[in-house]
Amino acid sequence: WFDNQDPFEDGSLTVSDDESTGRKPGDDEYIEFDLGKVPSNTKSIIFLANAFKPNVTFANVESVTINLVDRGNRNTPFGKFFVDAEAEKSAIALLKVYRETPDGPWLRKVLQEYGNAKSKSEVIRFARQFS
Repeated sequence: WFDNQDPFEDGSLTVSDDESTGRKPGDDEYIEFDLGKVPSNTKSIIFLANAFKPNVTFANVESVTINLVDRGNRNTPFGKFFVDAEAEKSAIALLKVYRETPDGPWLRKVLQEYGNAKSKSEVIRFARQFS
């Protein structure tokens, strides 16, 4: 979520702080969620990552790994995504989770679609094409 905010304000979706120095060993950035807490009127969630800094694309960043962790299911890893280090794009839609009815099960679809998004409005526009 933009600026690492909790969009539902209930702890159901959180993002770790950006570790932009590359000095910490191992995986250090996570998107954590509890789908059981997501409001029932939410039909889909698009998990994405992007590089906001001016003139920066994924090609300028070393070893981008995004971890999705399902806290509502005993901290089960939900997905680990590696971003193409040669991608001259600033955004990637990783995964769509969705449900067909408000109380239905969550389904998932891997996206791995690249695009460009440098502002909040561009990120929202990019994500909406997959919702």
